[in-house]
Amino acid sequence: MLHPTSLEAYQEVRPKIPGKHLAVLLWMKEHRELLPATAQEISQHVHCAWKRLSELERAGLVRRVAMRFCKVTSRHAVTWEPVWITASTEDHDLGGEG
Repeated sequence: MLHPTSLEAYQEVRPKIPGKHLAVLLWMKEHRELLPATAQEISQHVHCAWKRLSELERAGLVRRVAMRFCKVTSRHAVTWEPVWITASTEDHDLGGEG
């Protein structure tokens, strides 16, 4: 379930999110079917995403989900997802232009 406070917090900080961080969040929004994903899996699509995930976590925008084997490194790794990801998120504008 999407918590209204999470959506409000995201919409409040979105204009303040640096481009590199926003790129990670937008990739997550556009590729929900691939989530949760490891940092290296995300970095295959967004340059240096692995550097931004802990910063986004401290900002309260992503969370660690579980450990699993990474499809890129074949090592045990943490998976990540945005805090606002839920089935009901489809009804909300969570970024991007337009």
